[in-house]
Amino acid sequence: MSPKELCLHLQSLEKSILSHKSIIMDLSDQVWSLQDEIATLNTVVAARDDELMKMMEMLEEEKSEAVAKVQLEHNSLIKLRDDEINELHCNKLNDMKALN
Repeated sequence: MSPKELCLHLQSLEKSILSHKSIIMDLSDQVWSLQDEIATLNTVVAARDDELMKMMEMLEEEKSEAVAKVQLEHNSLIKLRDDEINELHCNKLNDMKALN
């Protein structure tokens, strides 16, 4: 290669390097931007996770309260039924005593 050809080749390489450097800088900026977006999204996801956990805890408390209420009502109904059965039984015994 002649010195002139070598010089032209080096200039071409320099332009290519500068072009690649520019592309690399642009990609680097995009990477930083994407990392910022990811950090923001991670913050949003963490906040939503916290909200969901609080909602789950509230639902669990409501469920426990509802179960306790139903159990109390169930027990009251059973007692009422048992009281009615006992009253009927007592009435039947009193009727039998009255017949004798």
